[in-house]
Amino acid sequence: MGPYGSKTEGADNSLAVHYPADSADKTMAVLPGDFTLTWEAGGFCQVNLAQNRNLIATVLCFCEAGKSDRVLDLFCGMGNFAIPLAMQAGEVLGIEGQGSAIRSAVRNAAAAGLTNALFRKSPIHAACAELVAAGERFDCVVIDPPRQGAPDLAAALATLARR
Repeated sequence: MGPYGSKTEGADNSLAVHYPADSADKTMAVLPGDFTLTWEAGGFCQVNLAQNRNLIATVLCFCEAGKSDRVLDLFCGMGNFAIPLAMQAGEVLGIEGQGSAIRSAVRNAAAAGLTNALFRKSPIHAACAELVAAGERFDCVVIDPPRQGAPDLAAALATLARR
């Protein structure tokens, strides 16, 4: 496979990874029947498509977001959860500390035609403190932290979440 090749895995859970010739600094995963996510080189993505579908389905099920709901997605990355949540919710705010991930999330929301997904680059603890101070509330809060976890966020999360 050359520098702009593609890889497909499994018949029912195919994942096509492309390295576009016109943009060697981006990678793209096509999730069949759902949406396409792109991310910058070095960005994180869930490569096990079947498990990723399970994760997304679980988040959507627990969140039960409707068109009048606000959702907060902490550690949103490239929008893996925020994009499908925005397809159901009234508004989604994704917060992530990594600039390249936020740039990817913004591109992914635009590619999906979503205008109700907003993304903000900020350290998570600082963003949560600002949201609490502003009196913001969300119908659902999704948190998918990196391996080190998200210590000391419990109080802020309890304040931000309506349910």
